[in-house]
Amino acid sequence: MNILILISSFYMGGFSKSLLNFLKCVEPYNELNVDILALEKSVTGQEKEIPKRFSYIEFDGLNLKEPVKKGVNAHYLFNKQRFRNLEYKLREWICSAKGKTLSQDVNKRFIQYSWIDKAHRVLNDLSFASEYDCVVSWEEGFCNYLLVDKIPCKHKIGYIHPNYKEINMSKKVDNKYIKKLDRIVTISQSCYDTLVGVFPKYRDKIIYLPNRLHIDTLNGMADEYTVNLSSDRINILTVARIVDYDKAVFRIVRLAKRLKTKGFDFTWYIIGNGEDYAELQSRIISERLEDTVICLGEKNNPCPYMRNADLFVMQSNREGRPVAVDEALALGTPALITRYSSAAEQIDDGVTGWIVDNNEEDIYQKLCCLLSKPQMIDHARICLEKQDNRHYEDCTGFIEMIKDVIGS
Repeated sequence: MNILILISSFYMGGFSKSLLNFLKCVEPYNELNVDILALEKSVTGQEKEIPKRFSYIEFDGLNLKEPVKKGVNAHYLFNKQRFRNLEYKLREWICSAKGKTLSQDVNKRFIQYSWIDKAHRVLNDLSFASEYDCVVSWEEGFCNYLLVDKIPCKHKIGYIHPNYKEINMSKKVDNKYIKKLDRIVTISQSCYDTLVGVFPKYRDKIIYLPNRLHIDTLNGMADEYTVNLSSDRINILTVARIVDYDKAVFRIVRLAKRLKTKGFDFTWYIIGNGEDYAELQSRIISERLEDTVICLGEKNNPCPYMRNADLFVMQSNREGRPVAVDEALALGTPALITRYSSAAEQIDDGVTGWIVDNNEEDIYQKLCCLLSKPQMIDHARICLEKQDNRHYEDCTGFIEMIKDVIGS
């Protein structure tokens, strides 16, 4: 079976990490030959981690047809996109006149339209994709739209990683694309339930396949370099994109301020980068927390910190099934997470970690409890050490899906 996997680019984040883990786990399955197509040039070097058995194809950016700016013979598609832009500006003006802002769902719908327009304007030669038995888009949104509209192949599978309702995607926009995919893959049971609820008529083509982790690689990465964390205080770690809307990173500063004022001795490390990084650092300095909340920036390999931290905290507003939480648990570090849709699938609450409601007060109270009683963290770590993590590597579900699609 020959498949092509489509990804926008290898960058720091869940998509790239989940794909690399999957490729390492699926490597022993000789019945599957995999090529990977990245639409943009990688700047992280992560593509070097792809197993040698698989081929890597990389575009140096997409070649896009420029929209026609004027003239009666302008392409219908470009006219349609201009009308959408006009509608968006009109809605924005009406909201502004009323002292309001556009809702997130309206914003996201017009973003989806722009992705579709971009997919239609791609000029890169994609005809080689017809040689594959199946093409798999590893990302929702643009990659799925490009797969459906521009990539010639026998069978098409698209991933939707987050909880569909939480990312404010438009059912009206996505309906025709999901209709044309052979399978839609979600990465958690809760994400599956949500997607089936939104698109019940496509129940038979929606599949739940959890993210994979390659345990030997993960352990090797955790040993790659040494980190010197304090032995006389609790070390907390968060690994996430620094985007407050999704990841609630500014909440860390407020929590740390309250915990420090109460007299707790701890250090909270943050690994990641994103559009709110400068603002996060500014808030840390403003609250005089430079010795307590430490931003380490983006790291190709955060695993040594994951293994050596006392507690992993994921305080996000919304998640699909974050790879970082699975990695921390597999490396033996207990986690405190908010009650996002798949939280209970990742953590045995009170045993391998703790799940709290998604509000600052509940997170604060649980952190107070854990910092007051560090033996609770030690007990959770012992429970994690007893677990067999090899189930993370099982790719039979993916293989069976490909066989089913190709044979159907």
